[in-house]
Amino acid sequence: MESYKILVCGDIGGNFQQLYKRVATVNKSNGPFHLLLCVGAFFEPFSASHDSNQSEQNQNDQDQDGEQNKISFPKELQSYKDDKEVIPIPTYFIAYTPTDYKYIEKFSNENGEICKNLTYLGKSGIKDLMGLNVAYLSGKVDYPIKEESNDSMTIIKTDIEKLINDSKDKKIDIFLSNQWARGVLNNVQSGIPTFLKTPYKIGMDSIKEVVQSTNPAYHFSKNSFYFQRPPYLNHSNETKVTRFLSLAPVYNEKKEKYLFAMNYQPAKEVTTNDATLNPFERRQNNNDNSEQHTQKKQRNTEETTTNFFFGNNVNTEQDNQQENKNQRKRQHGDNNNQQNRHHERHQKKFQMHQQKPKPQQQNCWFCLSSPDVDSHLVVTIANDCYLAFPKGGVVDHHLLIVFIEHKANYISLDQSEKDDINKMINILREFFDKRGQDIVVFERNSFLKGAIAHGHLQVIPIPKSLSSKVKSKFIEHSTENNMEFKELPENDNALNDKYFLLILPNGEKLYSTLPQKSDYQFGRKVMVDLLGTPEKLNWKDCMVSKEEEMNQTASFRDEFQPFYDEKNPSNDDDD
Repeated sequence: MESYKILVCGDIGGNFQQLYKRVATVNKSNGPFHLLLCVGAFFEPFSASHDSNQSEQNQNDQDQDGEQNKISFPKELQSYKDDKEVIPIPTYFIAYTPTDYKYIEKFSNENGEICKNLTYLGKSGIKDLMGLNVAYLSGKVDYPIKEESNDSMTIIKTDIEKLINDSKDKKIDIFLSNQWARGVLNNVQSGIPTFLKTPYKIGMDSIKEVVQSTNPAYHFSKNSFYFQRPPYLNHSNETKVTRFLSLAPVYNEKKEKYLFAMNYQPAKEVTTNDATLNPFERRQNNNDNSEQHTQKKQRNTEETTTNFFFGNNVNTEQDNQQENKNQRKRQHGDNNNQQNRHHERHQKKFQMHQQKPKPQQQNCWFCLSSPDVDSHLVVTIANDCYLAFPKGGVVDHHLLIVFIEHKANYISLDQSEKDDINKMINILREFFDKRGQDIVVFERNSFLKGAIAHGHLQVIPIPKSLSSKVKSKFIEHSTENNMEFKELPENDNALNDKYFLLILPNGEKLYSTLPQKSDYQFGRKVMVDLLGTPEKLNWKDCMVSKEEEMNQTASFRDEFQPFYDEKNPSNDDDD
C-alpha cells in the first residue's frame, strides 16, 4: 500500500536553522520523509498583530517608498541559496503576511522557487505533490470577505471560488490555511484549551466553506498553540473523515508542538470509531422532512441582513413554559395588574396575526403568520409594524422595526404604514432619551435574487456623547464604499431600488445610492466603529442562548410597553 511520510510545520518566522536542525533529527530517526509543508508567517517572526486588519493604503505607501528594495535575502537561507548546503526535504509553504509576499516577489522565480527544495505554493489553488492533491490558501480572509483588495495577502471572494471550483472531481488529501474553519470545535467534548473564551466561534466562514466543499483528509492551520481535533465525519465517498490540526510557531516560549509527522496512506480504509459528527452541520428535529431541511440549510448560509433576526423555528412548548415563568415573575411585582394587561394584549395581538392566512413567502422569518417566526423576540405589535430584538445585537437594546406586511422596503409602504413606523421611531427616541441615550436608525435596501425581502429598520441606541459624531462617521465610511450621503427630500422620491437610508439622532434623514457591489454589513460596521466595539462586527459572535433572548425581550417589554401605550393610547383598543 502506497504511503507518504510528511512533516507539517507552523509559523517559521525566519527561524530556518532551528527548524531544519529539528527536521534533520526527525528525518534521521523516523525518516526518510517525502515532504515538509508549512503554514503561517514564513519569513518574519510570528506576532499576534498579524491577525489584525492591515491598511491597504499603508501597504501601498510602503511599496511606493521602495521598502521592497531594502529587503535582503534571509541570512539563515543564504547557505542553501549558495549551494553550500541542501535543504534536507522538499519544502512547500504558504505565506501569511505582506512582508512574506515582498520576499516572495523579490526572491522567487516564476515557479515560486526560492532556492533548491524551497517553493512557495501560491495564493490559492491545488498542487499535485508526489501524487497528492494539496489545496492551499495564502494570506488571511476578513469578515465579511472582500470582493477585491490591493493587499496581496488578503483572501478575496474569487480566491475562495477558484479553490472550490478547482477541487471538483478531485480527492483533496491535504488543505493548508492560516485560519481555522468557523465552528470546527463544535461537537468536541474535551481537550479544548481553557483559555479560549469563545471556542465555538473561532474561525472564518469562508474557510468553513472551503472545508465543506473539499472534504480534505487533513486540514492543517496555525495558531499560537498546538491543537489536534478528533476526526469528524464527512458526507463524501472519497474522504469519510477529516482530521484537523493547528500548529504552534517554531519559536514559542511554552515549547508547544510546531512540527507534526505523519505516515499518510491514501488508500487505507479509515476507521470512524473515534470520529465526531460533522461540526458544520446543524442537527434537525426528527419531524423535519428533507425539503424543510434543505430550505433551512440554504437560509442559514445566506449572508444577508435578514440573518440579524431569525434563524431557528419556534419551540412552542418551550416558549409557553418560559412565558409562564415570566408571567409568574410579573405577578409578584409591584405593577402586577398593569403588566399582566400589557402581556395579555401582546399575546392577543400576536395570536391574531398567527391566525391570518400564511404569507406568500412561506419560509419568511419576519412574517408574524409564518411558522418560522421567532415569537420570543417580539416586543410589541403596532398597527402596521412590530418591534423585535435581533439575534446578535450590537448593543443590549439593539432593536428592529419590522413591517407587518411582507414588503421589501420603506419606499414600498403606503403612507399610513410609514406614519405608523415614524410614530414608533418617535416613541423609541423619547423612551431612550429619558435614559440618557439617542437612537440611530437605518435601512439597507438591495434587491435579492429569487425572493422579495421582508423589509425592516435597524434601531441602535447610543450614548448622547456620541450623537454629534454619527453623521461624520457614516460619511467617513461612505467614501471607502463608493457611497455619497445626501439629505432626503420629504417626498422620498429620491430613493430607488438600491439605497441606504439613515435617520440621525436629531431626526435628520440622509440617503445614499448603493454601488453595484456593496457591503451587506455597512451599517453595522459603522456602528461598531462609532461605539469602539470592533469585536461585535460579526453578529454570530454576539449571539446568546434562547433563554437569555427570552428574558431580555420580556424584561424590555415590561419596561417599554407601558410607555408605548401611554404615548399611543389608541393602541389599547384591540379588535
